[in-house]
Amino acid sequence: MEELRDAERQFYRERGMVYELEADEKPCAVIWLRNWPEDAAAVRRLGQAIAKWKESQPRLRRILGLTEMLQGAAPGVSTFVVWGRYYMKDHRPETWTQNLALATMASETQEGEGFLKANADLAASLRQVVEASGIANCQEHARYLYDNR
Repeated sequence: MEELRDAERQFYRERGMVYELEADEKPCAVIWLRNWPEDAAAVRRLGQAIAKWKESQPRLRRILGLTEMLQGAAPGVSTFVVWGRYYMKDHRPETWTQNLALATMASETQEGEGFLKANADLAASLRQVVEASGIANCQEHARYLYDNR
């Protein structure tokens, strides 16, 4: 299996994609476009709205896939950072990316129920921004995994 992991890392490195989250970083919310191809200008506007919202969110670490949206393209993230190892049973590289954006948050200050509430609040706030665009959906990461397993 280590050989596959090396192949995965190489695959993501070649594409400039994040393969693993930092130790103090947790998935928060998943964003996906309702239809693709969407109008590039609409995707760019959504990316700009998310970037502006992000500036006022100190617990938010980063949004993987935002760079693509700011360029008017569909976001793309590593299947591994969204789903973890168990989803990567299919060894075909074309299954190793998802057309999603993933918001992550810092986890070093709170754990347990405090973290869960902070995560839910942050995801709900982001969902308002995303869904106001009319072209995308947003869901808390844990709920997204549950609904799409």
